Amino acid sequence: MYIVEGNIGAGKSTFLRLIQAHIPSVSVIFEPIASWQNTAPGESILANFYTNPQRWAYTMETASMTSRAHEHMKAQAKNNPFQLMERSIYSGHHVFAKNGFDAGFLTTVEWRIYTEWFSFLTQDVCKPPQGFLYLRVDPEIAFERIKRRQRSAESTISLDYIRQIHA
Repeated sequence: MYIVEGNIGAGKSTFLRLIQAHIPSVSVIFEPIASWQNTAPGESILANFYTNPQRWAYTMETASMTSRAHEHMKAQAKNNPFQLMERSIYSGHHVFAKNGFDAGFLTTVEWRIYTEWFSFLTQDVCKPPQGFLYLRVDPEIAFERIKRRQRSAESTISLDYIRQIHA
């Protein structure tokens, strides 16, 4: 399994749809965004996070790590070497959750709990991928793409946030 990473709006989903359409032997696992947008009737933890990160960062990061770990485990159970997975628990930890902690959106206690779960998953549950593909896009281009696709949950994302998570 290989992981496809990149900033929000980098083109990961578009890239993976092209791979899926032209190379059917490659299994593609998309990021489970819908599960974060439809958490409960009328509830979107993704939209809640972008609107109020101070309140929702830990919830969002924990939920996304859980769903990504679930997808990772399903993929590794297939034992197909030709798999591409969109985003991972690794970027969830090293980019998104770390950024939330550094920005003060996660408390020290929340960061410690999150990090313990991440360590457990990476040591005992989720096998390391064979490699990573990183789609690097300028933050300004990623931001324009986000605005163009008009996902309601992403309507409050700022260019500053896209710059912060740009690696």
